[in-house]
Amino acid sequence: MSDREMRRQERDQRRQQRHEQREQRRAARYGGRGGITAGIILISLGVLLLINNIAPGLSFDRLWPVLIIVWGIGVFISGLFPPLNTSRMFSGVFIGLIGVIFLYNTLGLLPYGFWFNLIDLWPVFLIALGFSIIAGIFHSRILSVVPALIILAALIAAVYYQGSLYKSQGVGNATLHGGSAAGITSGSATVGFAVGKLAVGPSNNLYDIKTKNSGGLKPAADVEKNGSKITLTIRPQRNNPIPLGNNRRQWDVLLSRDVEWRLDMSGGVSDATYNLSDLNVRDFHLNGGVGDTTARFGDKAKNLTGSIDTGVSNVRLFVPKSSGVRLAVNRGLSSFGVTNLKLNQSQQGNTSVYETPGYKSAKKKIDLDINIGISSVNVEGY
Repeated sequence: MSDREMRRQERDQRRQQRHEQREQRRAARYGGRGGITAGIILISLGVLLLINNIAPGLSFDRLWPVLIIVWGIGVFISGLFPPLNTSRMFSGVFIGLIGVIFLYNTLGLLPYGFWFNLIDLWPVFLIALGFSIIAGIFHSRILSVVPALIILAALIAAVYYQGSLYKSQGVGNATLHGGSAAGITSGSATVGFAVGKLAVGPSNNLYDIKTKNSGGLKPAADVEKNGSKITLTIRPQRNNPIPLGNNRRQWDVLLSRDVEWRLDMSGGVSDATYNLSDLNVRDFHLNGGVGDTTARFGDKAKNLTGSIDTGVSNVRLFVPKSSGVRLAVNRGLSSFGVTNLKLNQSQQGNTSVYETPGYKSAKKKIDLDINIGISSVNVEGY
């Protein structure tokens, strides 16, 4: 073998060694990136599960999209490692944005139907694909990020302008009347409300529903009668191509004074006022998300039982002094106060039980289970 061939062989070996070293460094680098993302996700999962255990109102089924957001943050951070990887950075932003939209869904800021309505934006993908092809032809790093920017901008605009883009297609003010309550002695009413202000109170009719600024979601009332009993379901009804949240929406739901009611209320991000002092309510159940909640209970029912489950909220409860009151409170990171009412406290495991003196012998009783997350609760007697 000649000296020239030996030198060439040595150069090839050195070149191969450098190539292998680069591959090893690249594998270690990407392994580190993946490890950072996995570590951040595990930490976040532990935090969410801990919050789920100590703050029942902030349940995991509401907060799970935070994991997607954290995943996106981890991918974005990994793209900052040298050499800078803009593709991973934009992937991280995209993943995080998807997580934010899902969080909007679980908190009630956006209906899940938002995802189906994104089909109307499909031309955006054609525009992005066109820029991608042009970037490939010119080998331009600047143009290569344009498709991702276009898709991100479309998603952000769809969320940010969701309340105003379709305002002209929405319903301004609407009123529904349920007619006379004659012959109806008991009823069950379920109210589903997402974003805005909700007020519940008494009516001379079976029910009245008054709305303002519906934002594309007018109310619908489904009624089923069985003899002297009624089942009433009040929910938002889709009435434009893209029914989205509107924090200016206001519903006034008024129910008959002459019917014994079981009430099931649910809300996402809303301020709710329940004036039940002149209603005959035997069961009251509230599943709320974020917002302020005020409930005024009366003594028309002999025994009122129920539950209040909220996440991040300020809760004010007004109870009549003429009734015996028992509150079983399972609170997380929350404050609990009492005004103008005497309550004796006892502890049953993780639950704090508050009772008025003579509760067991009271002729009329109010018995509530309260599960709250990061909230403040104040109970006031009147």
